[in-house]
Amino acid sequence: MTQDTQTNDEKGYAIKPRHQLKNKKQKADLLFKIRNILNLLFIIIAIIGVYLYLFSDKGETMASIILIIAVSFKISEVSLRIFHK
Repeated sequence: MTQDTQTNDEKGYAIKPRHQLKNKKQKADLLFKIRNILNLLFIIIAIIGVYLYLFSDKGETMASIILIIAVSFKISEVSLRIFHK
């Protein structure tokens, strides 16, 4: 057999089908968008919480609750990043 007519089996390696690569890329894009939204929520809520904590007279408890909520958004984003397969 000539070099030009060899199949993938004869070359000794396999090529992944393109449709599987496309599906993985679409999932990655969706996950990336979700992670960006969660990061944006974290940043906005954390800024509000820090502002209330620093500039509010009696808002320390409310600011602490808001900061805990912001951290929960960040934890969910990090868990998506770490446990995604």
